[in-house]
Amino acid sequence: MAWCDTRQNKVACCAKGLVARSLDGVCGCPPGGTTRPELLTQGCKAPADSTPLAEKARVVLRGSLDVFRDCYRSGLDAATFEGVVSFWIELTPDGDVFTARVESSTVMHEGAQRCMLDQVRKLRFDPPPNGGMTMKYPLTLTPDSEP
Repeated sequence: MAWCDTRQNKVACCAKGLVARSLDGVCGCPPGGTTRPELLTQGCKAPADSTPLAEKARVVLRGSLDVFRDCYRSGLDAATFEGVVSFWIELTPDGDVFTARVESSTVMHEGAQRCMLDQVRKLRFDPPPNGGMTMKYPLTLTPDSEP
């Protein structure tokens, strides 16, 4: 698998299940562990715990709700709005946000969407098992109950 940096420059071509561990092209075990039997027998570690990564990611995202609320409030200046903003997030093997974008939105306030997207890009997650991970995360926004 080819691993690229944020400018889409190829960093390394690693065997299936391995990840680029540096910008030097060195391949290694995923920092979050692996579930691939052939890599476990070669010395890679299993994931540290059995909590599903999606649940761990929700904890990280919910831990940032105050920041998302501030973004939401910034959109309440002229009129109230409501809707759902769904983010598509891709993580690096180390748990950093590699890319993030608004996948869909029913919210008309562009500034609030931009603010939330900027905050998503700053988040840090546990290293995912088996290398990187992609996820979709919806935030529901209403005037009465904030995200």
